[in-house]
Amino acid sequence: MNTEKLLLVLWFAILLVLLIAPAVKRYRKVKQFNSRDEFLEVQASWMAAPITMKYPGELKRKGVEASVIVEISFNKNCEFSSACLLQSSGEKLFDKSVLKAVENAKLLANKELIQQWKVTFKLEMLSVMPQL
Repeated sequence: MNTEKLLLVLWFAILLVLLIAPAVKRYRKVKQFNSRDEFLEVQASWMAAPITMKYPGELKRKGVEASVIVEISFNKNCEFSSACLLQSSGEKLFDKSVLKAVENAKLLANKELIQQWKVTFKLEMLSVMPQL
């Protein structure tokens, strides 16, 4: 009976790897291809390294441009702690993009632990202005 269970589990694993996993992978590629999101590396003067910012493809296709002002808090180890919008762009996708991107921000040493950042989404390029 243990052999039968083992064979059944093995058969299920093979089925999963050969049939289901490639289908999920294809779906992810199609979804990513259709979204036409643009990913750019941006870095403010107070950041230790660039972060990846997404210009949502849906808004880019519609020709939407906007600015977001966000306040970012860091802990004493210069790691991201929290972020909040000071001024919304009026587009939830832009706001979410900025809030998600700043989660990966690291602060340079000897900088203020709270930073304000204005991110402007332009069709030509994504531009940033580090301090208000």
